[in-house]
Amino acid sequence: MNLIVHDLSQEMWNALALSFGKETKIIDRQGEIKKCVGCFGCWVKTPGQCIIKDDYQKMGELLAQTEELILISKCSFGGFSSFVKNVMDRSISYILPFFEMRNGEMHHKSRYSNKLKIKAVFYGEDITEDEKETARELVKANAINLNGIVQEVVFAENEECERIHLNQIKGLEEVTEKLRKAEALVIGMPLYVDGVPAQVVEFMEKMCQNYKGQCQNLRVYVVSNLGFYESKQIRIQLKIVKNWCNKMGMTYGGGLAIGAGEMLGGMNNVPINQGPNKQLGEGIGKLAAAITKRECIVDIYVEPSYFPRAFFMLAANMSWGRNVQKDGLTKKDLYKRLV
Repeated sequence: MNLIVHDLSQEMWNALALSFGKETKIIDRQGEIKKCVGCFGCWVKTPGQCIIKDDYQKMGELLAQTEELILISKCSFGGFSSFVKNVMDRSISYILPFFEMRNGEMHHKSRYSNKLKIKAVFYGEDITEDEKETARELVKANAINLNGIVQEVVFAENEECERIHLNQIKGLEEVTEKLRKAEALVIGMPLYVDGVPAQVVEFMEKMCQNYKGQCQNLRVYVVSNLGFYESKQIRIQLKIVKNWCNKMGMTYGGGLAIGAGEMLGGMNNVPINQGPNKQLGEGIGKLAAAITKRECIVDIYVEPSYFPRAFFMLAANMSWGRNVQKDGLTKKDLYKRLV
C-alpha cells in the first residue's frame, strides 16, 4: 500500500487531479487529530497504538502496511507544516522504545520489517536555500529513524499554496502583544521526530502569518532536549527555529541542545556543575549569560559528563522493561506487532 499525507485544501487537492491506484490511502485535514503529548503510552501502555482516541490512533499500524510514504507539505521554515508534522508525531508507535546504534548514532529499533520509501514535496512562496537544506536534512533524519529510504525531496513554489487554513490559537494575540514589548524569547521544547513539535510549529506558522516584521527587537533562544545520547541530533530543530527568525525579521540568539535529556533531567540530587551534570551546568551558564546581555552565541551541545554512551544505552533499554510492569505488561509485550 502507498500512503499520501498532505495539508492541501480539498479544492487544491481536487484541482491537481492526481490519479492513484486502489492501494493508495490518503490522509488529509478531514479527520480529527489531537497533538502528541509525549507520554510514551504507545510504547508502555498500549504497545503499537497511540492511547489518544481519535482518527490517528493507529498511525503506527498504518505505516507498517505502507511501502511508499509520500509527504506533501507547506515548507514551514525548513520543516513540515503543523498538520503534517502532527501526523508524523503521532506515528512513533511504528518504532520500538529500545535503542540501537545506526550510522554512528542512537536510534530506535524497528517494530516492523518493512522498509519505507519516502518522498517529500515541499511547497510555498519564497522558500530560501537555508530552508531547502534544512528540509532535506529533516527528511533524511526521518528516514533513518523510521528505517526507510529517501527516494526524492522536491520543492515547488506556488503562491496559491500559501492559503492554508490554520486553526486560531487561543491567546495568540495576547502572547504576541507581550512579545512586541519583550527583548528575549526562550523556547523550551523536546525534540519530536527530528524536528519541532507540531504544537510549536503551529504557533510559529500563525506568528509568521499575522505578525511578520512586528517583533524585530526580539532575540530568540532555544532550550531543547532529546532521549538519544547525541545532542547533535537536535541541530535540525535549531535550524528550523533560526529559519523562522529570519522569516519573521527577528534575531536568533542561539540554542542549548541537551543529549540524554531524561537522564540529566532526573538527576535532581546532583549539583548542576558536577558529575554527569557538568556539561549541562556550563551550557546553562553560557546561555543564561547570553540571554541576560541579549547577546548571540553559537549553539551549545551538551551530553552527560563522565558517563559513556554505552552505559546510557544499556540503562535506558533496561528501564523500559520496568516501566511497563505497573500496567501489567512484560518486556515481551513491548515488541507487539499489530499487523
